[in-house]
Amino acid sequence: MRKGFAIPVVGTMILIVSYIIIVLIVNITGGMTMSALLHGDVAVSSVHEVEWLRKISLASVEFVGEDAAKKLLAANDYWSETGPTFDQMRARLDEAIESGLPTGTYKGSYRERGLDFGLPLITTKDYDKAPCGSSSGGLITSKCFRITGNQTFSLTDSRVSGTIGAPIKYDTIANSSYFELVSVGRKVLENERWKIAKSLTTTANGKFNITAVKCTDVKCELCKEITPTEQDSNYYYVDISGMPERAILCGFGEKPGLLSLDDYSNAKTIATDIASAMATYLQDLYRNVYGIPGLRFKIDASQTVGTQNRFSAEFAFMITDDNSKAYSKDPLVLKFRTLTTFSK
Repeated sequence: MRKGFAIPVVGTMILIVSYIIIVLIVNITGGMTMSALLHGDVAVSSVHEVEWLRKISLASVEFVGEDAAKKLLAANDYWSETGPTFDQMRARLDEAIESGLPTGTYKGSYRERGLDFGLPLITTKDYDKAPCGSSSGGLITSKCFRITGNQTFSLTDSRVSGTIGAPIKYDTIANSSYFELVSVGRKVLENERWKIAKSLTTTANGKFNITAVKCTDVKCELCKEITPTEQDSNYYYVDISGMPERAILCGFGEKPGLLSLDDYSNAKTIATDIASAMATYLQDLYRNVYGIPGLRFKIDASQTVGTQNRFSAEFAFMITDDNSKAYSKDPLVLKFRTLTTFSK
């Protein structure tokens, strides 16, 4: 009698446990809804698959965020002093993470099952707050960012005409110095400290002019009547917008700029010397003045072309952060180009 009685008891217990599992998972996932009553193993396996996929999505968003940041930094786009702005680069990262997450319909674990991922809405933030950075150190101390957002997800099973829906709520930290490197790149173009030897200048009314400029174009004004921010016995220092363009046109350190030439046939040699001097200077500046170790600057001017009356000078920047390696174990690198052209 006991053996015969055990079979229906065990079966009843399985159904009860299955119902409890469904109720618990419905509560845990914060708002699952069932458009039809599912039954038996189909119900339990469906709920388990939804929960498993939801957890996989939550776990994968960190990798998606780090990968998106790495690719955006390495895009090697043209940058200027007017853009892309910091806010535009943040928006690009949000969009790249969204595009890296699954959307649309997919096959489930069985032929009868279909999965549907809605469009995600992602926001990156807290890159200048603990644990990612510090408000006192600014964005150039940022080593991670928080990914927040939400996405809808549902599973259908044609065997029972049922649908289970579950919200996916993202909130995780991605280890990446994306915002640090973007901030450094924008600072170099928007408000960086330019260094020029006093021997290349003349002073008038507390300002200085670049003495060797040989042109009357409007761009020559970039080299005239600039007020120094600081100075020492040999150099003037100026916190100024468009520092790379001023360097190539007006000079940098003790190197005279391209506008000092009678013609521009030797533009590539001059630009290469200025690029090398500027890279060394920026690396020392960020390490010794700004207190940000681990940044390496490389600036290439190989694309510079000059003729007698015209030059096109391109600086290719590569800024490497040895302290941010993320999932790939390779240092993160920001690459961008900035272009200056001039005709007599």
